[in-house]
Order: sequence, then C-alpha cells, then structure tokens
Amino acid sequence: TDWCIWCKRLDSFTYSDSAVIEMSKAMVFAKINAEVDTLTAQKYVIPGYPTIVIAESDGTEIERIGGFLPAADFIKTVNDYLNDVGTLADYLRMADTNATVEINAIIGEKYESRGMYDMAMQYYQKVIDADPDNAQGKTPEAMLSVGGILLRDKRYDDAMATFKNVIKKFSGTDSAIDGELWLGYALRKKGDTSGAIKHYETFLKNYPNFEDSTRIKETIEKLKNPPPPEQG
Repeated sequence: TDWCIWCKRLDSFTYSDSAVIEMSKAMVFAKINAEVDTLTAQKYVIPGYPTIVIAESDGTEIERIGGFLPAADFIKTVNDYLNDVGTLADYLRMADTNATVEINAIIGEKYESRGMYDMAMQYYQKVIDADPDNAQGKTPEAMLSVGGILLRDKRYDDAMATFKNVIKKFSGTDSAIDGELWLGYALRKKGDTSGAIKHYETFLKNYPNFEDSTRIKETIEKLKNPPPPEQG
C-alpha cells in the first residue's frame, strides 16, 4: 500500500539490494498495491502489509512471507520455499510422520496467514489438546489465535470466553496480559462500550506499569468521548 512503512523499507533495503536484483532475473517480481488491485488481494487473502506471495507460474501459491525481511534473510527464505523447505506442504508432511506440538502450531499459523481459518482452528486445537499445561510454550498463543479467529467471525461471546480462559489459566504471564488486551478489543467490537471502558480501567489498576498504558488511556478517552457523526 502507499502508506505501509514496512513496504517502503522493503523497497529501500531489500528489493534494491544487488543480490536481490540478481535473484530477480531468474523469476518474475511483481509489486501490487492491494488497495488498488483488490481482486488479486482477495484471491490470495492478504491479511496485512507487506505480504510476499511466492507462486508457481500458474499462480498457485507455494508459500508467503508476512512482513519485512532484510536482503540476506529474504533471499534465503525465498530459496528455501522454492526448494519446498519450510513450506506449508513441508510441514504437513512432517505432521504425517511426527506431529509435534511445534509442528502443529506452525501449520496453524500458516493456514491462518492464508485466510484458511477452519484449518487453522483445527491445528491450533491440536496444540491445545496435546499440551494443556503449556510444557512446550505454544498453548497460550494457540488459544489467543483461536480467540482471534472467533472474533473475526463475530462470535464475540465465544472469543471472550477463550480470552478469559487464557487470562485465568496463565495468570501472571505475558500471555495473560495479551488475553486482557484481546478481551478489551472484543468488548469494543461487540459494541459494549461501557464494558470496554470498565475493563480497560481495571486493567490499568492491575497493571500500573504497563509499557503501553498511554495508548490504553487514549482508548478509554475515545470511548468516553467519541467524535460526533459526520454531517451530510
């Protein structure tokens, strides 16, 4: 997009690198403004910017990169994907023979990044079921991801129940704080302004040293004093 900072950094630091330019001679590079070419953005279900899609000549997606990578990392990642290393297909093969918590978590993330939310939910649930006590450190993030997908589907009560479960189950951890923030966002999306205000005010009391407290206070102020509706 025209306003995406990390897109501009790809232009300045990655695509302009001599090694990336050399690499581009062996394939077709195309840069698309997702807010202009909306059909292509919809085809590949682009969730955020920048998203780099590596595809076959017929348009079939091989894999994607979400966000900025410096030149060396970009080249290595693209080459890995072209050699079917670290792709969704690669991890699905791994899961067939050794379905670990980490592998299932990665598959869930890859499906989610492609907008394939039902499949993502299945693999996140496998993580949650296999490691309910978070011995391998993937369960809270999987639960938060499930909550985010439920929220995207406007299943607000189910999403909030998931976030509350994270808060309760992993109290005292960064995951619980993330759950609190997601819960506040869910209340806002549901349209429960008074509930969101109360939640954020309680959050600030419970976490007085939260590093991004200014943003929370600004959110509370906007909820209490929404801008007047546009005239005309």
